[in-house]
Amino acid sequence: MVFGSALGSIMVANVLFVIIPGQREMVHAKQQGRALNPVPGLRARQRSVHNTYFTLPVLFVMLSNHYAMTYGARYNWLVLIALSVAGACIRAWFVARHRAAERGGHVPVLPVLLAAAALAAVVIALAPAPGAKLAAMPAAVAAGEASRMQQIVQQRCVPCHALRPTLAGFNAAPNGVVLETLDQLTAHLPQVQQQLSARAMPLGNLTAMTEDERTQMLAWIGRRTPQ
Repeated sequence: MVFGSALGSIMVANVLFVIIPGQREMVHAKQQGRALNPVPGLRARQRSVHNTYFTLPVLFVMLSNHYAMTYGARYNWLVLIALSVAGACIRAWFVARHRAAERGGHVPVLPVLLAAAALAAVVIALAPAPGAKLAAMPAAVAAGEASRMQQIVQQRCVPCHALRPTLAGFNAAPNGVVLETLDQLTAHLPQVQQQLSARAMPLGNLTAMTEDERTQMLAWIGRRTPQ
């Protein structure tokens, strides 16, 4: 959010302090019948180009709260950088496409290739681990395993996924999924496995689930999910 706010502030400042004053200078010069000073216009054009490249990265930040797997990833800063680079490259390609007539109809493909590579890297990095790997994890000691799972769920899941959530900001369980007991957890194993593997849950890791707890839960779920 800080990154998105910074880019948004830069975009607003570009418009308020450079682009609009440049346009006003052009209008005033026309009204007064004097020679136009090209410098304000060139600066305005430069900042407009900058804003164009910032557009998709800012849009991603605005929507990212719906995709916890991005900011919940272990290296979320790399995800942010990769998606921002992809967004800038996509906008660069659109700009080049709109100006293709100036290049004899030629549109460079390098920006698209760079964007595709960045997006592919993010998809591969955030893809859930294959189910076979989960099933192959060393089995926990059977005695007390259910008790350990219940403890993890109570600490890391139930603050949100309860009939009466205790975590601030939650008035009801997200999507109506209640996980107060192992029976309720078992009824949602595929969904829980997917969310844990994608690191989308706990949301923003608000409940501070550890990597060891995540691994234990995925191993436990993997042994109960048909492969």
